[in-house]
Amino acid sequence: MLNEAALWQTVDCCPSLKILNISNMYLKKDFCDRNRCVMEKTLSNRSQDLTLNCHNIGENEKLIRQLFKHPRLKLSFVPLKPHDVEMSLIQMHFKPLLPS
Repeated sequence: MLNEAALWQTVDCCPSLKILNISNMYLKKDFCDRNRCVMEKTLSNRSQDLTLNCHNIGENEKLIRQLFKHPRLKLSFVPLKPHDVEMSLIQMHFKPLLPS
């Protein structure tokens, strides 16, 4: 199950990631974690900003706008355009690791 902690753990494993597109994804109501620690640690350790594109994610848009605040994080709620991403775009599907 994808949750916020798994999202930030994935971002932490990809320090060169510039844009993460979670548009058109159904996020369950319990996706967001009120604890900001994993997000804060992950984004504070990055050397460059991350753009999180969240177009068409339903009810969670308001919550993401409230909770996902960090100097290294740029939020976007508009559809990505082809010129927004480099030609070497890679689409990956992640499954979170089970806690040890």
